[in-house]
Amino acid sequence: MTHTEANPGPGLHRMTVRGIKVWAYHGVFETERRQGQPFVVDLTGWANLTAAAQADDLELTIDYGRLCQAVVDQLAGEPVNLIETLAERLQTHLLAQFDFEFLQVTVHKPQAPLSVSVDDVSVTTARKRRELLARPVVFSLGSNLEPRWDYLQFGLTALGASPGLSDLRCSPVYETTALTPLAQPDFLNVVVVAESRLSGGELLDRGLRIEALAGRQRTTELGPRTLDIDLIQVGELVSQTARLTLPHPRARERGFVLVPWLDLDPAACLGSEMVRDLVPAVSDQTIRRLPGKLFVPAARV
Repeated sequence: MTHTEANPGPGLHRMTVRGIKVWAYHGVFETERRQGQPFVVDLTGWANLTAAAQADDLELTIDYGRLCQAVVDQLAGEPVNLIETLAERLQTHLLAQFDFEFLQVTVHKPQAPLSVSVDDVSVTTARKRRELLARPVVFSLGSNLEPRWDYLQFGLTALGASPGLSDLRCSPVYETTALTPLAQPDFLNVVVVAESRLSGGELLDRGLRIEALAGRQRTTELGPRTLDIDLIQVGELVSQTARLTLPHPRARERGFVLVPWLDLDPAACLGSEMVRDLVPAVSDQTIRRLPGKLFVPAARV
């Protein structure tokens, strides 16, 4: 499935999946919309799969079974007139969900209703860098070691100084009771929303580095911490690896994520669910909005 020839960049592997067959209802003519016809999709994507190859670990690679299912689901959606539109929409959808550096999509329409006999009609998208597609990212920041407010401000400032993030917005500060069996001080929490062209793994690494700079110690599991930065969501990206699960698997259970996020963005969605619809389920958690706001720095892009 992967090799290193004809790479558009150093350190990238090429993954190719050809002949994904879907019966769908796209086309200009009424008969195409009513009766449907076969479509065939070819994908060629470039990504850094070195870690997966070295570890021989499925969790570290792009799951091509899930990739193919995403193609099927997208083509089975709302009909469009042109395969040009279909190819562009499909490419945008896949780039939002999978961490390819580049992705090329070809959509074939082998039974296109033409007045002359042809073997196939197809459209291939221009190859696009994933980094050119900015998408919203959501972080949750917390601290329960003094000076808690200063640690939150440090985390927010460090995110703002991190290349590849733009348009930072920060929720009000909330004080929350720790959701752990280990007795410890209350947390201060905020949610930060930004735009980014970085991959999920790169964003995770940014958060971990900022935690380390804030003196985060991991000596006790679920213990007190100077600064905790959780990556909650990266656009429509779905990740289920040993290192990174997106959207965050426990975000919907955490009032300290949902309440500040809703305060910041009343239209926020966690995956396919509206955050405002999730908040009532965490109403028993102790969370209190504090006066004052953190300073939001101008992000470095």
